[in-house]
Order: sequence, then C-alpha cells, then structure tokens
Amino acid sequence: MVCINKFDLNPDEGEAIEAFAKQRNIKVMGRIPFDPAFTQAMVHGKTIVEFDGRSKGCEAVKNIWEDLVKELEI
Repeated sequence: MVCINKFDLNPDEGEAIEAFAKQRNIKVMGRIPFDPAFTQAMVHGKTIVEFDGRSKGCEAVKNIWEDLVKELEI
C-alpha cells in the first residue's frame, strides 16, 4: 500500500507514483494535500490531529487511517 504526501505540489509526480503503484498492483490508500498545519503542529510538538483536527491534511490522514483499518481488518 502507498499513500501520496503533498500530492498537489507536483501533480505530475503524484500521477507517476499512482501509475507506478498500479503497474505493480500496489493499492493507493490516499492522497494527502500540502497543508501548513503539519509544520505548525510539528513546531508545537503536537500531532496534526491534536493541533488542527479539521485541517484538510488532517482530514486526509483520518480517511486514510480509516481505510487502512478496514483494509487490514483491525
């Protein structure tokens, strides 16, 4: 499985990663957009969920986590 981080900063690279994964039968679990909240969370010594649970990046991480739990049946 793969997750594409900051996919929106370089869409061509994101598409290349997806194509690579597809060719090798690797499931793309999700795409995380660039979100300055990640840097701010790190500066404050917090996770993105603790810092800003409603940011776009955090929502993407939550969705990927939920899908991963389902995929792994945990």
